[in-house]
Amino acid sequence: MLLADAASDFAQPEILESDLLTINYTSGTTSRPKGVMITHRNAYMNTVGTLVHEHMTCADRYLWTLPMFHANAGHLFGRYWRGATHVCLPKVDPRLVFELIEKERITMLCAAPTVLISLANADEEVRRGARCGVRVLTAGAPPAASTIERLEGELGWKVTQMYGLTETAPFITVCEPRAEHEQLSSAERAVIKARQASS
Repeated sequence: MLLADAASDFAQPEILESDLLTINYTSGTTSRPKGVMITHRNAYMNTVGTLVHEHMTCADRYLWTLPMFHANAGHLFGRYWRGATHVCLPKVDPRLVFELIEKERITMLCAAPTVLISLANADEEVRRGARCGVRVLTAGAPPAASTIERLEGELGWKVTQMYGLTETAPFITVCEPRAEHEQLSSAERAVIKARQASS
């Protein structure tokens, strides 16, 4: 049988929005690992919800400092939908993160608070000259206000705290900045941004 014949014999199966798309294995921050079943509709709705809050465009260049299996339900697909560039790294190493932010002109990343701490506390020579304006999403646990203040004050990044569950939706709460926050000091804004709830 020729390949052309095989292709003409292919019948695409019907796929329902309630059909299983992926099984994500997650333990969150406090539990034992569990498999979370994501349907096509889950992934679609999670992606839409992600894009409502992330404001991505095709010009964005996203650095994967978050494990993809944590973000498979909407976070990952959202980048594809918007046509953003994905930049992957083999492991989170502050020096490599800062190098890639500069070399690849990174505009956005998402990281757990422990990763943010390692970036905020990296050697000064590693942080020196860091690209300004990087948008940072953080979730999983509340980051320390001091970490947020350092990333925003010293590096000129913009940090947004979110909270979600793989088994429900990517975002349950988003601590988005508000106009009245602009009147606050950077330390006061960092305290608000560290809250794990919508402000």
